[in-house]
Amino acid sequence: MRDGNEFFENRNRLGELIKYRILNTPPEKKFDDLAKLMAMTCDVPIALITFMDDKNQYFKSRYGIDFTENPIENSFCNHILKTPNKVTEISNLRKDNSVSQNPFIVNNPKLSFYAGYPLINADGYLLGSICLYGFQVKKLSNTQKDALKIIAQQIIELLELRKSQLFIDEAKNKRLLDNVNLKKGIDAIGLATWEWNITTNVCQFSNGWAELLGYKLSELEPTNFQTWVDLVHPDDISIASDNYYNALIKHDNILDVEFRMRKKDGKYLWIQSKGKTIKKDTNGKPIIAFGIHIDINDKKLAEKQLKRINENIPAAVFRYVAYSNGTSKLLYYTKKLNQLYDLPEDLSLDGDNIKLVWNKIHPDDLTKVQAAVEKSKRELSEYKADYRIINDNGKTKWLSASGSIFFSNDEETVWDTAVFDVTEEKLASIKLEEINNQLKKAQKIGKLGYWKHNLDQDSLTWSTEIYNLLELDENKTTPSFELFYNMLHPEDKQQFYEESTKAQVENKVALIEHRILLPDDRIKWFELTTGIEDFNLKNEKIREWVVQDITEQKLLSISVEESNNRFRLATQATADIIWDWDIKENRILFGENFSKFIKNDFEDDQIKSDYFIRKCIHANDRSRVRKSLMNALNNEEDYWKCKYRVKSNQGDYLYIQDNALIIRDKKGKALRMVGAMNEITEQKEQTKKLRQLNKILKIKSLDLIRSNDDLEQFAYVASHDLQEPLRMITSFLTLLEKRYEDKLDDKAKTYIHFAVDGAKRMRTIILDLLDYSRVGKTESKLTNVDVNELVNDVINFNHRTISKLNATIKVEELPIINSYNSELTHVFSNILGNALKYQVPNIKPEIIISCSDIKTHWEFSIEDNGIGIDEKYTDQVFVIFKRLHSKEEYSGTGIGLAISKKIINTLGGEIWIEKAKKQGSIFKFTIKKQ
Repeated sequence: MRDGNEFFENRNRLGELIKYRILNTPPEKKFDDLAKLMAMTCDVPIALITFMDDKNQYFKSRYGIDFTENPIENSFCNHILKTPNKVTEISNLRKDNSVSQNPFIVNNPKLSFYAGYPLINADGYLLGSICLYGFQVKKLSNTQKDALKIIAQQIIELLELRKSQLFIDEAKNKRLLDNVNLKKGIDAIGLATWEWNITTNVCQFSNGWAELLGYKLSELEPTNFQTWVDLVHPDDISIASDNYYNALIKHDNILDVEFRMRKKDGKYLWIQSKGKTIKKDTNGKPIIAFGIHIDINDKKLAEKQLKRINENIPAAVFRYVAYSNGTSKLLYYTKKLNQLYDLPEDLSLDGDNIKLVWNKIHPDDLTKVQAAVEKSKRELSEYKADYRIINDNGKTKWLSASGSIFFSNDEETVWDTAVFDVTEEKLASIKLEEINNQLKKAQKIGKLGYWKHNLDQDSLTWSTEIYNLLELDENKTTPSFELFYNMLHPEDKQQFYEESTKAQVENKVALIEHRILLPDDRIKWFELTTGIEDFNLKNEKIREWVVQDITEQKLLSISVEESNNRFRLATQATADIIWDWDIKENRILFGENFSKFIKNDFEDDQIKSDYFIRKCIHANDRSRVRKSLMNALNNEEDYWKCKYRVKSNQGDYLYIQDNALIIRDKKGKALRMVGAMNEITEQKEQTKKLRQLNKILKIKSLDLIRSNDDLEQFAYVASHDLQEPLRMITSFLTLLEKRYEDKLDDKAKTYIHFAVDGAKRMRTIILDLLDYSRVGKTESKLTNVDVNELVNDVINFNHRTISKLNATIKVEELPIINSYNSELTHVFSNILGNALKYQVPNIKPEIIISCSDIKTHWEFSIEDNGIGIDEKYTDQVFVIFKRLHSKEEYSGTGIGLAISKKIINTLGGEIWIEKAKKQGSIFKFTIKKQ
């Protein structure tokens, strides 16, 4: 035994204690029952089962007291360590000077009696103690003291069982985390696994998962979280859902929950669901969880049976004596022994009936148990043995017996022994070993490699599959992180380093996709699962990683994704309804626009072709569409076109133009059709209306042609007939002025001047009217017009006026357009002429000519600094003969801008006036691009 003070501060003791995960934990019934049993056996009001670290004594189970812990310096543990193999007893706490001033006694003045016994494990480490307190002075009998020792041993066995169960659970969880991507291997070995996309609520179940409930996976598809909800027992859905949410989403813990699920035959099956979040987004939000369902129906049935057993102690406890003459017997035993060995409850195991217990042990294990007992007797040590017993029905049960010597001499040896039913643990261990073997095979099948990094020794171990994946010679290669890192694709190294470093710093599982560049420049895609820090059986800190070759899946995924993106983009880029018909499977996949236009009640976006024809196409068109489709498929045509009607979401029918490409195999057999439906309802209606309108227009056009011919003839005749008298008036008045110049006074000459000027203006008006009537009736052809050259010609034409006014004309870069040269010359001449004409006296004219491209039109701008135009008159100036000034102020007929407007309108544009920022006007007009 170690010194008493060493027990409390020894780091190894504290480390051993941590393995049981018992300190400061909530009460547990199996310990509470033992505390109650101690109190009842020893007839005291207070009984405690305690565990101690270096600071506090924690009351795991407390009977008759409400305290949960006690400072270590106030505990009685130093007293019980003085005689660790005996029950320490203080009959009168008030008269014992070693404890009378203890704060615990002082604060509880009614306490008078104490008894305690240490809880020491097989390695000699103090874990805690059992304590009894009474309000009266008393002493325990030898039988009561023996019972306390038996209960103490039983508590130690419960702790060892707890540690074993923790080890098994950790092993299960570790295997679950290390192999989250073994889906194919898992299906091969029939494990019931699930994968839940928390973001989309989509769930993927293995075949084994469906088979566990009596289904085929196809019977449950498509699968999502609701699939699971619908199968869970109504009474269990709340606790099951809460566990899933708290473990996988809220707290990121390992999921471990039990509930019932409905099988296909209507019966319910108890399930244990274990799982873990395996993928998160960049913000740490869980995305994917993975887990397994385990059939625990038998376990649950066993639990129900155990509840019916009215016995507090979960193990069989007995005192066994072996005599030197070879005989043996039971000195004491609990009825639990009958239950564990499947013997009648009322059967006495006294005397020779002990043979019934030995006879139950499996023949293959009997020698092992006898040898363990014999060794304990010879070496005066504890014994422990795991063995099987055979039931009357031939089935086996696993038991674990642990005993320590109570008394020994030359004549007899006495053991106190506790026996536990460890069938479930053993079967789970065997099952786990089988799973491990199967997973090793699955690693090879699933191209899974595994490495282990011993952090304490800084050593790295690779599995054989790692060398195979990296195409390295295992006998000639020393595993190292540097070697693996150097083989990473250059573009992936930085991301791999950041993600793997983050996973190690945060000690979290992470999935990292990356590429490996082989010496021959071939590329492989790997998925690496980073491990979390753990401890091996030697208590060494390790981290385990898993690498899987996902090249085939990745290339397929990239191909599918590219194909889906192309299909999605094609759907979004057009108003057409894109569709893809797999002829072999007779399934049609429709694009997003399908449900926007066509009435349907389909469950998804994939339906059979005949169902579409029957449900969507107008009854009068169905036969024709089928016939047209079959002809195209059977005649080895590459394309198919057809017009028909489909029922819309509003209940009416739409006209559809359907165009498709037929994809065939080498033998010409049609495998697939990809097409696009274009709605032509409006086109149909417009065509119908257009035909009617064309008939009306044809009639009106003929009338208009006749009318235009008459007008043109009238304009031509009028212009010639009106000009002749004007020429005569002008000529004769001019001759009159010359011949009688010396006889005419100034007043007569003025009258002659007015008459001649009026005749000239009348002739100008007639010519302008003739030009106005001819706008749009030019016989010239469209040509490429360099507007830069055209404007220069106009400027040169007005050179004299520009020089006279000392005007500045700035011409920016102008385009080359497809239009009519003479018409554009008229427009620029008229507007530029006005800009020079309507100027403020004594101010130098400044004119800017520019152009901008506005998609469908060219927009020209002519800005001046002249007198400007009031905004209320900007529309009137384009009206024929509308003048804002008298002819005495400014010359002109008032028809120039009207002609310009008519030309611009004829060219498909508009003309308007804007006010300049400082002074003047901006004339703007557009010309449609040809």
